[in-house]
Amino acid sequence: MGELDIQTGVTGIVLTGADASTVTVDGNGDAAVLLGAITSTNNPGPDLTVNSEGGVTMTSANINTGTLTVAVDNGGVAGAVTGSFGSLTAVIVSIAGSAGNDTLTFTGGVAAGGSLDINTAATVNLASQTYSAVGELDIQTGVTGIVLTGADASTVIVDGNGDAAVLLGAITSTNNPGPDLTVNSEGGVTMTSANINT
Repeated sequence: MGELDIQTGVTGIVLTGADASTVTVDGNGDAAVLLGAITSTNNPGPDLTVNSEGGVTMTSANINTGTLTVAVDNGGVAGAVTGSFGSLTAVIVSIAGSAGNDTLTFTGGVAAGGSLDINTAATVNLASQTYSAVGELDIQTGVTGIVLTGADASTVIVDGNGDAAVLLGAITSTNNPGPDLTVNSEGGVTMTSANINT
């Protein structure tokens, strides 16, 4: 029980399993899980489940048609912790904190071939990238606020496809002037509020 580090000095992590199998990374003891850039040998290939009783740092993940599930502070006893993620690509992406007091930060965008759920966090930080799903795109359930962290004249794009809903919590911007926000949906859109300055 302690820090689980497969990131320091690691160029890449390759998942070698078959379709419908699962790689599980399980961090305990209220300590961080650190993961380098993750790819998959097979397409379709394995799913990836990451559980941590503390924070999670993931350089990036592209697991083709696998399902990516990450539970930050999954014991709910570590207090306010942080999940930090580079670019993520999978067929289904589900990232969640616990108890609504965690911070989830995304710096590289997310591409989900199915649904995209980012839930249960005090703050979800979105860099100026594209966050897309072919299915429901939910960054509202259990989320107190979404913060756009990009620079002036950059754009955060939320792109919902597949005739499914886009659900967004209360949106603010770190910078003033700050980034633009574009929301596309082939279904409905529910947005709690938005104040993105200029």
